[in-house]
Amino acid sequence: MHDFSLELSQDETDLTVSIDGAGLPARLSAGDVDDLVRALAEHRARMKPVHAAEPPRDGAAVYTGDNLLWSVSAAPHRSAIELGVQHPGLGWIVMALSRAQIEDLLASIEFSLRDLRDAPASSPPPV
Repeated sequence: MHDFSLELSQDETDLTVSIDGAGLPARLSAGDVDDLVRALAEHRARMKPVHAAEPPRDGAAVYTGDNLLWSVSAAPHRSAIELGVQHPGLGWIVMALSRAQIEDLLASIEFSLRDLRDAPASSPPPV
């Protein structure tokens, strides 16, 4: 595996990517980084091992965010609902879900809300 470093410009508009043994560093704009992330994700989707069907328990292995933005819209041409979720670093991820998938999602949310309601109150994390 190559070692790499990432350095954000002071005005936060460019990212310099250096990969040891791979030549000169590349300076990328935000759009370039978006294109690179998208291309890497497309290639990763075809690699093995595939990602697990459930999120990993290790918090460092998942992308997190605390300001959820979402979008829901009908996609009649696909007989689907498009559910989009925005991550601050990854951008928008949009999935076309069938009626059955939406109903399963709603049921899962309802069960999780019930579990949350029935769980004993926890103390806030230490500061």
